Amino acid sequence: MVKQVPVTTELNQTLDAGSAVQFTGGQVDPMDNKMPGQIQKQSTALLQTQKAAQALADELNDAEATKLYNEFFPELENNQTAYTDLNGFDAVAPIPSDTEGGEFRNTLDVYKNKNLETLRDKYREKASNGSVQFMFEAKAHQAIADSQNKMTQHSIKQQRIGAENALTDHLEVTKKEIVNDYEKWNVPGSVYETRKFVGMSLIDEIARVNNWNIDPTKGRVSSQYLELRSKYLYEVSTAVIDKMDKHLPKNQKNEMISKYINKYYGDFGEKTADKLLEINEKEGKLNKVSACVEATLRDNGNINDGSYISAANRMNCLSSSNSFDNGKGASTTQGLHSDKVNTTESTISDNIEVAEQILNTESKFYKPDSKLNGTLLNQHKPTHMFASLHFGVEKADSLYTKAKLQVEIDQNN
Repeated sequence: MVKQVPVTTELNQTLDAGSAVQFTGGQVDPMDNKMPGQIQKQSTALLQTQKAAQALADELNDAEATKLYNEFFPELENNQTAYTDLNGFDAVAPIPSDTEGGEFRNTLDVYKNKNLETLRDKYREKASNGSVQFMFEAKAHQAIADSQNKMTQHSIKQQRIGAENALTDHLEVTKKEIVNDYEKWNVPGSVYETRKFVGMSLIDEIARVNNWNIDPTKGRVSSQYLELRSKYLYEVSTAVIDKMDKHLPKNQKNEMISKYINKYYGDFGEKTADKLLEINEKEGKLNKVSACVEATLRDNGNINDGSYISAANRMNCLSSSNSFDNGKGASTTQGLHSDKVNTTESTISDNIEVAEQILNTESKFYKPDSKLNGTLLNQHKPTHMFASLHFGVEKADSLYTKAKLQVEIDQNN
């Protein structure tokens, strides 16, 4: 502040030579503020104008940032939708690097991080200044976080589904491998046996993926797990029976099916197993009747004419020669018992030949070097053949030797 000092024009004091300098008394008063009021008003107006300009600039920046966000958001949604449309392992599949020797990235990482980073930078670079960039990023930040969270949740769900689908597909392949090896169903270490255990392990894995309890020590075992196991065993077993029915010879398939059902009775379930056994038995009897019809068509001659073929063909029509169960756990086919002669791959012609060879090599009434060869009466040959096949050649020969001796004794008397 400027101070005014009054000027004294007249001295009223006399000073001696060499005396101290003397000042007269007086008062220093501050000057009044002389700035005009108009200048102050202009200064205030200028300040208000600057504030208004800044507010307008902020509004323009916000409008630009909002416009950028509005353009950004649909692309953000498109990226999210493209990812959530991926199912199973496709949602988490590894993706090779763009550069040779680079590390693999998974699908989620590409959509969740790389794509969103690129998208954010694309619109950030469109901003006209740093303020707009800051405002845009603030708006986009929460939308990006929400989108990433949704994609992460989708990946977790699809990873579980993918694992379950892969295991289920493997289970289907395993079932086919088992069924295709149906002929070895009773052979230890066969594909049928080993793959059947593999299938059970796969079901355990499916249960774990779905958090089903399979451990009875930890509480009640999951009903879904038990149902999946039962369904698997049932489908395998019924498919094997279908294979046997279509591909095994008529003269052996019913016996084989019966043995299979009885061994894996529990895999079918009691009601189903009993029903299948009943159907199989009826079909077996029908096949035996068919064998009789075929034999009759082959030879409709006189069984007492001494011809082996006539006797053998007529023998095939006897129910005891073609029984589904001979009471010893085996079947009888054209008089041959499956527990003594393997009739698995044989035809009717083969069985007729085998029976004849049994007589020619074991019976003293048929062996070429036997003294009794040719001594059996023609009308006795069919009965002797039947007895030989059902009770054994030795017993049949003994029976007819005694009968022959009795006849000779009666004739001598």
